[in-house]
Amino acid sequence: MSWTQEDFVKKWNERLTDPKCDERKGQAAFNALHELDPDIANAVRGSKHDPFFQDKHLPEFLREVFG
Repeated sequence: MSWTQEDFVKKWNERLTDPKCDERKGQAAFNALHELDPDIANAVRGSKHDPFFQDKHLPEFLREVFG
């Protein structure tokens, strides 16, 4: 993994604060991860940890990605 949790948080915040981006928190988190590491994002995609469609999965997503 050539990126850090700090890199992820920065990308996630950029997406959340971009006025042109209308993603929910879960979508922004998944897409930020996908920008940094598509392989990990694709491993999470469709799992019970995937927050893209339901923000309620964010805690599980973050635990899965960052342990």
